[in-house]
Amino acid sequence: MNGRFKKKLADKILAESGRILTRKQKNNLLIHSQIGRILQGEKISFRALLLFPCNGVLYGKLIIYSILRTNFTKFDIYGS
Repeated sequence: MNGRFKKKLADKILAESGRILTRKQKNNLLIHSQIGRILQGEKISFRALLLFPCNGVLYGKLIIYSILRTNFTKFDIYGS
């Protein structure tokens, strides 16, 4: 259940508004989707780490979540 809605929402926005978004906005949504996959326990592709340009803070979260993938529940600030 963790991350399912984050991924679903990012994918829905991308599908509905993708043609009017800037490249940075699209990449940010793709990163949100990848973080959702990590929270669900799924693996992400290496390609997900190459999404530039993007928001630096959001990219930092992606890196941290991918590193802490297996130990994330110890540091989960959302209490999931």
